[in-house]
Amino acid sequence: APELCDGVDTDCDGTPDGGAADADAWYTDDDGDGYGDPASSSVSCEAASGEVANADDCDDSTADVSPDAEEVCNDVDDDCDGSVDVGATDESTWYLDQDGDGYGDADWAQDACDVPSGYVADDTDCDDDDASEHPGATELCDFLDNDCDGDVDEGLADVDSSGVADCKEIPVLVTVGFQSGGGSNTCEGVSSMERELVEVEAHLSDMGLSMVAFYDDTSTGVTFSEVSHYPVIVHHNGGWSANGSSAILDTLEDAKAAGIPLVFMGDDISKHASSNDSTYGRTTIYDLAAIASYGSNGSSGHDVAVVDSNHAMMDGAYGVVGGFWYTNDLDELTLSGVGEEVWMQSSTTGTSAAWTWDDGGHRTAVMQVSVYESHACPISDSAGLSDLEALFKNGLDWALGNAD
Repeated sequence: APELCDGVDTDCDGTPDGGAADADAWYTDDDGDGYGDPASSSVSCEAASGEVANADDCDDSTADVSPDAEEVCNDVDDDCDGSVDVGATDESTWYLDQDGDGYGDADWAQDACDVPSGYVADDTDCDDDDASEHPGATELCDFLDNDCDGDVDEGLADVDSSGVADCKEIPVLVTVGFQSGGGSNTCEGVSSMERELVEVEAHLSDMGLSMVAFYDDTSTGVTFSEVSHYPVIVHHNGGWSANGSSAILDTLEDAKAAGIPLVFMGDDISKHASSNDSTYGRTTIYDLAAIASYGSNGSSGHDVAVVDSNHAMMDGAYGVVGGFWYTNDLDELTLSGVGEEVWMQSSTTGTSAAWTWDDGGHRTAVMQVSVYESHACPISDSAGLSDLEALFKNGLDWALGNAD
């Protein structure tokens, strides 16, 4: 008869239950944690001392390791799930440091015992795409919160005590000719010069900048010390040119020598410096704006077309500049230089309208137009005025070195 676990010597071999067909497997539990060692087992109707019915222990030498144990960071599979330290209760939280500045992004977290590649323990970065922005960084004049303290461009130099950092202010030097001529001509009851400066200021405001206007005076002019602390100098001669002060020319020369970018605006840009004879302008001012020769055309309007649309002044952060009708006259100019100037716009008669000049790293942007067509009330459609705005903003942005 088959031996069964019933306490009876069913097969008459002298051993009750010995070799019973329904006997169970038992596993050694040396560490007493209630889980047996799958490598050490026996088969019998009843468990011997120190044996258990399961073979779930992955380390029978320590009671700290078993399916009931808590996984912790110790390079051991504490809970016998086949993974080491995964889901450990004492894992640390790490944060992605994409820009490598040592500070992580709180929105990109990962829990692990050991620091994953590219992660850090700090989660206080306010921009993980820019290594110049992190707690303790030096605050720069770049419209960013570099030190991650919640304030932008704070604590920067304010030499003119305006309450706005000098690096966010743009000086606009207005020629004496524009002052007199623009002030005598009105558009909807407002002088052309005022209307032009209002628009320039509005465009600067859109860029997060402020305007500081300096008016030329034939006796004293604008000195370099007055504008040397600003990041760029805009010189505007929007028509009705007259001899300016020699100081303003010296100021522009000093600015270039100091590496300060220059932006020239207005249809009479070549006639904005002092002169001692019947001709307007001086060779030096031509050099500053990359003008080889000058001649007044006396025209009252131009179609302005695109010559090169690839430059950042034409296709930049503030829009794409196309062709437009311009009511002002544009002086007949030829440009100088080889490879350093980029000519981007001209009238249908070939008159230069906008160009840039990069002389050994010093940037000069020139637009021989005004943003509101200062000779008279503008007749351009809104798209034309939008082009003038984009031309000014992109040109200034390029001169400041923010675009290539």
